[in-house]
Amino acid sequence: NTNILIFNFHGIIDSDFLGYSIPRNSGPYWEPGVNAGLSILALVSNFILTKKVISKKNLIFIINIITSFSTTGYFLLFIFIIFFPRTRIFIRIVSLPILLIALLFMYNTIEFLGTKISSQLQDIHMSSSGYSLVKVNRFGAFYVDVIDFLENPFFGKGRDYRSRIKGFSNTMDYSLVHRNNGVSNYLVSYGFIVFIFYFYLIKKSFMNLCISNNINKRFSWIILLMILIMGFSELYFRRPFFISFSLFFLIIKSNENKKIFKK
Repeated sequence: NTNILIFNFHGIIDSDFLGYSIPRNSGPYWEPGVNAGLSILALVSNFILTKKVISKKNLIFIINIITSFSTTGYFLLFIFIIFFPRTRIFIRIVSLPILLIALLFMYNTIEFLGTKISSQLQDIHMSSSGYSLVKVNRFGAFYVDVIDFLENPFFGKGRDYRSRIKGFSNTMDYSLVHRNNGVSNYLVSYGFIVFIFYFYLIKKSFMNLCISNNINKRFSWIILLMILIMGFSELYFRRPFFISFSLFFLIIKSNENKKIFKK
């Protein structure tokens, strides 16, 4: 793969985009979906801090999302446009059906969106007979993780493959044990109690950030939803960057804290 300093065009997508094969922009990350997800998070955070949707930084983030050709990234951008606090009610009413029609058109016309989602949903059905048919995708991983979660729903099965995967051995094909759905992976690893507590703290951090910047605190619920959707396709939540969000509320409590930081 071409990797030039701060961007990485992560190969060519398998199917055509309106008749053209195109590279997907991974940015400085390991794959395009991560670039889209973290660009969305940067877009949201920058909006909270500046109260601006259109700015030089935000345009860079939006370009990153568009050129990643990430299904999840496009969906998150759609949610942001509709629900960010400064959108007027009239614009929401007008733009919502337009964007829904556009997404439907993209799903049916752009092969990498429609075919990708359809094939991954089909993989869930194929995996119903056990681990041997599980494909590495977000939906198949979710299906298997839910089965594992039900075995120990409150305290989880741990992070280690030896406790997570039935009949695991070091000689197993990696594709049979890899789970790339960050939400269900966290749930089955740590259990329902830790899962709820962890995401409650993340939501609390963004709520305090909104309050300290005079943004409606209800926007933190939208951010939490976006983070969960982000995590549906990547193992974000074990990484220190996201763990830090569960502690962030401790230092962002009020406008007084904000003034201290500026000093």
